[in-house]
Amino acid sequence: MNDVLDHLERENFFSADVYLMPPENGESDGDSENSDDDDEASVSRPLADRFTPQILKGEGGAEIIDEDGSHILGCEINEKVPGNLDDVQPNSEENSGSPSTGAVAVTSYSSGTSSDQGRKRQRCQKLKTSKRQKPVSEVQAAPCASSVPLSTGASSKQWTERQQTSKRQKSLSKVQAGPSDTAICTELTATCSSAVVKEGMPRVWKKTDLKSKQSDKFRWNDNNNALENTPDLEPSGYFELFWDNTLFQKIQHFSKVYASQQDPRSSFDVTVDELKVVVGILLISGYNTVPRRRLYWSCENDVRNDMIANAMSRNRFDEILSKLHCADNGLLPPLDRFGKVRPLIDYLNDTYVKYWPVSQHLSIDESMIPYYGHHGCKQHIHGKPIRFGFKIWSLNSSVDGYCCHLEPYQGAGSGMRITQLGLGGSVVVDLVSQLPTDQHYHIYADNFFSSLTLVDHLTQSGIGYTGTIRENRMQNCPLMAKKDLAKKTRGECDYRQDVANDLVAVKWHDNAVVSIVSNCHGVEPLRSAARWSAKEKRQVTVTVPDVVHQYNRFMGGTDLMDRNISNYRITIRLKKWWWSVFSFLLSSSVVNAWCIHRRAKTEKLDLLSFTRKIAVTYILNNSKRLEVGRPPLMPKLKQFMRRVVPDDVRTSAGHYPVSTSQNRCKVCQKNTKRGCGKCGVNLHDYCFMIFHSS
Repeated sequence: MNDVLDHLERENFFSADVYLMPPENGESDGDSENSDDDDEASVSRPLADRFTPQILKGEGGAEIIDEDGSHILGCEINEKVPGNLDDVQPNSEENSGSPSTGAVAVTSYSSGTSSDQGRKRQRCQKLKTSKRQKPVSEVQAAPCASSVPLSTGASSKQWTERQQTSKRQKSLSKVQAGPSDTAICTELTATCSSAVVKEGMPRVWKKTDLKSKQSDKFRWNDNNNALENTPDLEPSGYFELFWDNTLFQKIQHFSKVYASQQDPRSSFDVTVDELKVVVGILLISGYNTVPRRRLYWSCENDVRNDMIANAMSRNRFDEILSKLHCADNGLLPPLDRFGKVRPLIDYLNDTYVKYWPVSQHLSIDESMIPYYGHHGCKQHIHGKPIRFGFKIWSLNSSVDGYCCHLEPYQGAGSGMRITQLGLGGSVVVDLVSQLPTDQHYHIYADNFFSSLTLVDHLTQSGIGYTGTIRENRMQNCPLMAKKDLAKKTRGECDYRQDVANDLVAVKWHDNAVVSIVSNCHGVEPLRSAARWSAKEKRQVTVTVPDVVHQYNRFMGGTDLMDRNISNYRITIRLKKWWWSVFSFLLSSSVVNAWCIHRRAKTEKLDLLSFTRKIAVTYILNNSKRLEVGRPPLMPKLKQFMRRVVPDDVRTSAGHYPVSTSQNRCKVCQKNTKRGCGKCGVNLHDYCFMIFHSS
């Protein structure tokens, strides 16, 4: 048994199932008197003490099975196991069938060349000499060893058949079971499986800084193709890069399907124009809020909104919201907790990356969607501005907060596709894999995501990484202890470079001791920053390493997106749990469209003006509500007092002249009682065509 475990250690197995086979000669284990009576003393004995006499009594055997159930190593217990696995010749017949007693078959567990295996053996020998923890994470007994007693009357053939059946069932259960998100995104799983191979070399720490050629390895190809290819559009045109007619048609289809599922006799129907009016009303609720949404249609002048009331009736708006859906309830993925909005998330993620003005510096962080109802994915993060809600993993541009990709967190057991990297590292690899290739990005993240193994993987992928890191993930880096550095002067730092893997770890003393790791930024050049000293009651100058300066500069992309969304967050609420996610996705699309607008336009609008133009354009261009009943006795004096008409509305179809109160013409600036009923401005009859054509 010890020889078998030595083989596992030399080959650097991460996990293995060791099956113990009974003697084939039918002999008893020499302890038949106590084998039937499982007293407390015998049960409490260790596993090796209980099974070793049974195996060593006869000519038993041992074999090693990998996690897929395929045969790795089989040999006699009494036979001397070779000291080097390279000396054992592979046996194709034994690998294809069930292993027999006395036969030896070896299959390589990890891919790589012989030199890679030699380096792994050397590293394992160093691990043994330094008395570190063994890389073997699990050594389990066979299921039959615990469920089927080793009685003296059971034959070896029957026991072997039960063992093979149990192994087949176990391998099948491993294929069927697994985290929920593994079944959702098989392509990401394939990407992550190849990422496990990208391991770093053994750590060699020296007190040196990163060389300039290391930073040159992640040099950005500075081209302005992104700005040149950005279209020149109106605000509604930028928004329709993400929420185009295809997306509205999908929502229209799913809403009709949901109405028929609720009531087969339902005659509910909705058009794309009506859905666009609903979106415009939702955007208005972000900057023109009322305590209850029905007050927009109130007859009281202090809360009524004429634009909303004239665009759609209150009952029709409530009916559309009650039937609004983004997925087919009959075809929801069973393992996806966000299946209600999964089609919308996937569609927007594709368009976000497609129209993203590519930039080098990106930040990864968690964003919160406020939600106070009951749901299995609701999280609580103490100390955050939004404490209760859904957690979103978000990849954002550090320059303007543009959201490149987002993925909702589905609770414990989800998202960790790469065991060696943990949950945070798996999230980073998954988000970065969605970006365009052949670019040297710089990723910035906090200590939840960072690890030295992640930095090694991204270095080999040609991606720079900078982030704070926790003390227990430093892998015995010989930096100054946290308590000792805290006694030093404010601004002191200690650093070590891993010359084998081209990364640097830094500890810096500010208000507290901060640990940070990077493969693209070093300590030099040292910078200075102004800090408030509570002890001296004045501003003091503190020395800041370059890696800390770059981290503080480019880390806030996700926070910038959260701030922009929170400024004009949609206030209309529903009782559906997924409505908060839907509202967040709508607001994030407006923010992304605004980021593209600011890069393409010379005359930049602020976010409020940009959102207002989208809302006004959608309501005026798509509302076709007919006035029912008698005409009003008194004319609406302020019906045509709107001063700014969006170009999308002015050049669209459906304009008609009307009589209104006297005001200045938008073209010749002379008084007139004529105007345009759609644009809501005063126009002479001879200025009508000039205004709508120029």
